[in-house]
Amino acid sequence: MVNRIGIITLIAASTAAAAATYHSLEYKPLLNSETKYRVVGTFEFGAGELKLTTEIIETVKKVDDKGFTIETVQSGEVDFNGQKIPLEDTSTAVYGLDARVLNLTGPSVTPGAIRTANLGALVRPGKDVIEGDTWKAEYKEDMLTGAAQATAEFKLESFEQIEGEAAFKVTFKSSEEGGSAAASASGTFWVSQITGAVIKSETEWKNMPTAGGPVNGKYIQTLIR
Repeated sequence: MVNRIGIITLIAASTAAAAATYHSLEYKPLLNSETKYRVVGTFEFGAGELKLTTEIIETVKKVDDKGFTIETVQSGEVDFNGQKIPLEDTSTAVYGLDARVLNLTGPSVTPGAIRTANLGALVRPGKDVIEGDTWKAEYKEDMLTGAAQATAEFKLESFEQIEGEAAFKVTFKSSEEGGSAAASASGTFWVSQITGAVIKSETEWKNMPTAGGPVNGKYIQTLIR
């Protein structure tokens, strides 16, 4: 029987070994694969509160040496001060190899949508990283797509078990240029160590761009098994 001190030493050694190992956070989706998420959020909107509850189905439509394309279908509802409004939407996003959004189209896509996509995206480091490593993604203003000049910073914090799966814990903060009125986001991604897919994310927003104007709030996105 291994004594308690031996177990503690073994765990400590294993943890240290994991922390000292370089990891790729690359995401390589399979063509036609389907991923489902549940999103729950709360936002300040005018004098009231807007609650979002929706399910998202992401289907990989294209994969090549430049990146991948995903079609997203949303179905749920928005509750604004007790008034429930059905939410149905479809959009298509083109991603680069580092998983940053290159193009976003759909019937409900507004100029602010690409800004939200940029600030809330997990951009992969493009190299192997070790616990404690940081990396950045920078965005240029684009009048055609509606993108704003912005910077996102990421950090591989640790390794955790979440939703029954080994994950990389990545924190981030992103912000646009423009002072206190600029949009910004911060939060955490838990990324599967096996597939590179996001298992769960928590994001807090300030001046999040929407069709109804900027809002503050937060949401949680969780993988549906």
